[in-house]
Amino acid sequence: MYCIHCGKQIDDGDKFCVFCGKSTGEAPIAPVVSVAAGESAATGEPASTSVLQVSSAPVTPPVMPVYNPQGFAQYNNPPDSKKSPTLLIAVAVFLLFVIIGLVIGILLVNKKNSKTDDTTTPSIYDSTENADNIDSGSITEDFAVDSSDSSDSSDPKTAASIVEEQIEEFSVDKEYLEAIITAYSTTNNVSVAIIDLDTGKEFKVGSSSEKFVASGFYAPIYLLAKDLDSTLANTMMSKQDNDSANKLIEKFGGLSKVNSALDDLGLSHTTYGRKFGDTKASNAGKENYTSPSDAVKVLKMMYENGGYKKMQVNLSDEGISAPTGVTYYANRGQGIGGAYNIFVIFETTDYNYAVAIFTKHEGKTAAEAKADAAPMISELLSAIKP
Repeated sequence: MYCIHCGKQIDDGDKFCVFCGKSTGEAPIAPVVSVAAGESAATGEPASTSVLQVSSAPVTPPVMPVYNPQGFAQYNNPPDSKKSPTLLIAVAVFLLFVIIGLVIGILLVNKKNSKTDDTTTPSIYDSTENADNIDSGSITEDFAVDSSDSSDSSDPKTAASIVEEQIEEFSVDKEYLEAIITAYSTTNNVSVAIIDLDTGKEFKVGSSSEKFVASGFYAPIYLLAKDLDSTLANTMMSKQDNDSANKLIEKFGGLSKVNSALDDLGLSHTTYGRKFGDTKASNAGKENYTSPSDAVKVLKMMYENGGYKKMQVNLSDEGISAPTGVTYYANRGQGIGGAYNIFVIFETTDYNYAVAIFTKHEGKTAAEAKADAAPMISELLSAIKP
């Protein structure tokens, strides 16, 4: 119903208008005048007109204009109670396109960020071809040993493979590594530590926290003393030169200061009780020790400051097969106590990781220890490759 005063629509049965506040009493009903045919309503005389009848139906009030401040009349027409579904559909379609656009944008940004720099360090030689003709002792420039197969380097990566690489993590099958060790020796005499150089995640097999003779472990001295004499430091690492190492120890202030500095770095298992190559001191019970776990931490530090590129041992010269598809930088130690150790940093398309392998061959010569260790180390390195 409509208010008879302001003309606005109100609920049926309302006694007062919710807009103007006036009573909503129904409009007066016109009386019904019934006049018999041929008689006058006032005199009863015959009438000259026909019968007049007025309907008793309620009068519907007119729609009243509402004042507009601009001076125009506006009419309150009853609103259309039906909502058009077309508008809702259009809004839903628009929102869907916005969401799809955002998703596509995010995927494109992630794809762009996932691309890596394909520039590789130039290699002096490929470890799979003519490596025996290289005299590693004569090399003074930084170099990497590249054992990759060039035929695979041109394969383009798909978007799916890039996403898969981002999801996968570097992992190691520790049980398989232990099986390789026990096939040649025992986990008491062989220990392996691996560290993901990008995430710092570490893997240990065997007695990785046990102290082993630190034969060939020049890297801690390089970290401490490289700024005192870079020439000596580079010679020590590239040629595994004991004299250069011992001179750096003296420049740093002696073995006690070296050990104190290493402890400050959190390398509690690494101590130097003698100078490099001092067999007399070794026989007297003074020894250099480290653990595989400490060793890979040091290799990570070497990787971060670029010193690892001075590690120039060619594994094939040691009778060790390097995994294919990797670039590596290596040092090795052998000799006193029947020890044979290797320290390697690997660079691949997907991962960068360091490996330290310590072996003990008590009662055996350096040559015998090397001959025993080389085939086992080859298998271990192959199994470690992600």
